[in-house]
Amino acid sequence: VNPRVDIYLSPMFLPYVQTSYESRVSDDGIATTDLVKPLKEAFGESTLQLEREAFFEKMREEEKLGLQMEDLGERVLTRTIEKDGKQSTLGIFQSTLADASETVKKLHARIEPLLLFFIDCAAAIDAEDPSW
Repeated sequence: VNPRVDIYLSPMFLPYVQTSYESRVSDDGIATTDLVKPLKEAFGESTLQLEREAFFEKMREEEKLGLQMEDLGERVLTRTIEKDGKQSTLGIFQSTLADASETVKKLHARIEPLLLFFIDCAAAIDAEDPSW
């Protein structure tokens, strides 16, 4: 009864899911639906983190590896932005998913399940199709 699902994402879109219920059985004796199972199917069982400490540990591991900009594809635009006396560089990269680096494919696989939450009738794309 009254299920709650919180999804947290690392900067590299690693998902951590926390679920809670007021009760796992309704007043008329009906058990609540397992919310974790469809999330595992959407995000991938090996990617979805269900334990907070394991999520933070994986996030720390990813931070150590860092994101290499050259892994994102061809840089098509660069802009320097200044705010409060600090400069930042924004880069926009382009690649074809079928020919993309493993980093891009991994990010895509982590971002794609989010479409199911925000776009009605969303469906996964064929990552090997050169049109994408």
